[in-house]
Amino acid sequence: MKMAESDDPLERFFEAGRRQAPPPSDALLARIEADALAALAAGRPAPAPALPGWRGLLAALGGWRAGAGLATAALAGLAIGIAVPATTLSRFDALSSSDEGGYELGELGPGYGLALLEDG
Repeated sequence: MKMAESDDPLERFFEAGRRQAPPPSDALLARIEADALAALAAGRPAPAPALPGWRGLLAALGGWRAGAGLATAALAGLAIGIAVPATTLSRFDALSSSDEGGYELGELGPGYGLALLEDG
């Protein structure tokens, strides 16, 4: 299957390079084979034993630093979720008591209603 020739001169050079790939030298192949045989003779290292309980969980997360970061983010999310500002709650209470059953963007925050009117 022959590739179509391109009008791009740079692509012609790449195609010529693909057609004329030089074979690896015998010295290179001998070095690769020697490295492979040395790796086989050394054998594989024994896998690390599985850690039980919390130590195993921390190791799976990436260590104590990753576990501490995850715990900090979880506690921050919990604190933010519990300590919702009163102004946010009053806005959503006003939205839920609407006669139409819906809400307008202007009710959510200042400037939303004006931006919609300007964009038209």
